[in-house]
Amino acid sequence: MNELRIAALIMAAGESARFGGCKHLAEVDGVPMLQSSVDCVHGLVAETYAVTGAWHSEIAMALSAGRISGVTLIHNANWQRGLGSSIATGVAAIAAEFDGVLILLADQVAITQEDIRALLSQFDRNNIVCGAYFGRHGVPAIFGAPYFEMLKNLPGNPSADRRVDRSVDRSVDRSVDRSVDRSVDRSVDIGARNLLNSGELPVIACSMPRAAVDIDTRRALADWHAREPVLSSVEISAYSTSKM
Repeated sequence: MNELRIAALIMAAGESARFGGCKHLAEVDGVPMLQSSVDCVHGLVAETYAVTGAWHSEIAMALSAGRISGVTLIHNANWQRGLGSSIATGVAAIAAEFDGVLILLADQVAITQEDIRALLSQFDRNNIVCGAYFGRHGVPAIFGAPYFEMLKNLPGNPSADRRVDRSVDRSVDRSVDRSVDRSVDRSVDIGARNLLNSGELPVIACSMPRAAVDIDTRRALADWHAREPVLSSVEISAYSTSKM
C-alpha cells in the first residue's frame, strides 16, 4: 500500500435510469458491481468509501447482508444534483484524515489494480494524477490534499454539462458503442473531468484505455459478460469503440 494515506471514493449515487434498476448491485464477474470496484482498490489505499444516493437503502442492505464488504458508505442526500455534488459530499466527509483522494466510478468495470498502481506511482500528495483515454483526461483520478477545498465546493447541476459532454465525445470518435458509454459519467464533467481538462491544474496523465469502459445499460452489462475472459488494454479499447 502507498505510504501516503489515500482514500478511495467510489461514486455510486446515481439512479441508473438507463439501466432500469440499481446497477451498483448487478453482478459483474460473480460479484456486485460496487464490490468489483472495492476489490480493485483493496490493499492499495488506506480506506475505501462509496458515495451513495438514489439506491442508498438497497446498497446499505447489501452491506448489512454481507453481499458487499470492505467499504464505508457516505450518503449524499442531494444526489439529484449530480456527481459534482457527490464528490463534494464525499470529500467533505473524509478530507481531514487523508493525503489524497482517489475518485473512481462504480461502473468502470474494466479497471484493474495495475491501473490504480500506475496512478499511485505518480502521486506525491501535492499533485493530481488521472487516467487518459480517447484524447481526454478522466477518472479514476487522485487529487492531493491541496485540492480538497476545490473539490468540496464543486457545483451540482449536471444538465447543461451532460449535453456538452456527449457532444464532445461524439466529436472525438463517431464509432462509439452506445451500449458502453464513454462519457465518464453523465454528470461527472461538472466536477472532476472539467477540472482535469481545464489546463489550469498540474495534472499528470497515465494512459488508461480500460477506464473508457463503463456500464450504463443492461445490454452493456450483457456485452461485458460475453467478452473474452482476459482482455488486453488494446483489446478493451477496441471493444469500447468498435460497435454501433
